[in-house]
Amino acid sequence: MKTPGICEEAMRHRIKRSRAFTLVELLVVVLILSILVTVALPNYLSSLKTANSNLANTNAKVIATAVQANYMRLGANSYLNVITAGGVDATNGMLYSDLGQGGQVPKNPCTGGTSLNDYTMTSAAGSFTIKAKDPNGVCSGLNTFSLNGP
Repeated sequence: MKTPGICEEAMRHRIKRSRAFTLVELLVVVLILSILVTVALPNYLSSLKTANSNLANTNAKVIATAVQANYMRLGANSYLNVITAGGVDATNGMLYSDLGQGGQVPKNPCTGGTSLNDYTMTSAAGSFTIKAKDPNGVCSGLNTFSLNGP
């Protein structure tokens, strides 16, 4: 029986040891990942805010289009026949059916809500404005959409 030499034993020990990562290697990986997150996270959050704003503007425009359709259907006399000055549907549900989506108000991504109260609306005889509410600063660059009667 042959006794392993010092070189053979050192090689065997080295092969077994090289299968694992050292602490320094793991720290380098963690450092690289933290740098990537530090660079990427602000861009991701900015993109998310822009996407929420765009969706909120689109949904406000959908509501404005439904209001305009009801205004025309009801004789184009007054926006108050469609939406009260307090932002309440005055059409006995016709407004909701024109919104599509099964009669649901489009979700406001800035508030997470799906009611007309999630939008700031003003209505008068000859004009109507709507803007998505953003109480927590989740969105930026929200537009106000205006409709004016004849």
